[in-house]
Amino acid sequence: MANPLRYTYPADNIAKIGTCTLVTGTQSAGTAPRDYLPGRLFDDDPAHPFKTDSTTFRILWDFGSALTAAVVALIHHNFAAALTNVKFAMGTTTATTDFSATFVIPAYHEDKFPVNCFLDLSGTSPSYRYASLEATTANAVACSIGECPIYNQIRSLPGSFLISTDVDDEDHPLVEHKTDVGVSTIYRHGTRLRWLRGDVVEEASTGVQIRSWNRATLGRGLPFLLLPPVELNAGEPLFVRWEDNKLPRNYMERGISKFKLGFEEISRGLYPTPSAV
Repeated sequence: MANPLRYTYPADNIAKIGTCTLVTGTQSAGTAPRDYLPGRLFDDDPAHPFKTDSTTFRILWDFGSALTAAVVALIHHNFAAALTNVKFAMGTTTATTDFSATFVIPAYHEDKFPVNCFLDLSGTSPSYRYASLEATTANAVACSIGECPIYNQIRSLPGSFLISTDVDDEDHPLVEHKTDVGVSTIYRHGTRLRWLRGDVVEEASTGVQIRSWNRATLGRGLPFLLLPPVELNAGEPLFVRWEDNKLPRNYMERGISKFKLGFEEISRGLYPTPSAV
């Protein structure tokens, strides 16, 4: 694999800093712990979304001081395919007029799960006190978003690192009862699970980087954003944990080591409700 796998640290997520407020739109009702407040955008649980009762909205972050944004992702949203004017913006005032970028909303997968999308802002690295997320064109249904992490940097392993063993795995779990004569009764859970796996063979410095990455996430303890190369999973960003809490390092020869990397997408639960498809 010629292109590097890019990733973040959990501590890079600035969406959790300061205050986050719905300033335009109607908040969906709910009672803690099953509320749908803006804080659900960064609670590390895509299955428990931020929800509105309106087809447009605007959310405002006040970080308290200027912070840099390098990548913003929409995980398990319910925006209609090709919906226009879904924007992330930043600024020195609450108007957030100094910088803005627009998400491209992809078509849904065949199983009604939305495709996660992201903005790579690392080329400009806007740095301001305030940030906003808004949808100003009416969505097909009331808006819902599982997670909206905002990371202050994108990290990557140098060079070619996924070697010939790349695995993009999917499962649609269900309950099946089969009679003695082979007649099946199947109950579909209506969810999807995904994994990404591969081997890494690299020099010592990259091995140290991988180990630091795993320590920063406390093994499987903390989630992070994975940005695969387009050859894997069509480049769709994944909100993941390490698949295993252990990360063995095999020393092959002097200065060369091998890791088996595995990532498990944090379950998004069911497809969005309401859904645009």
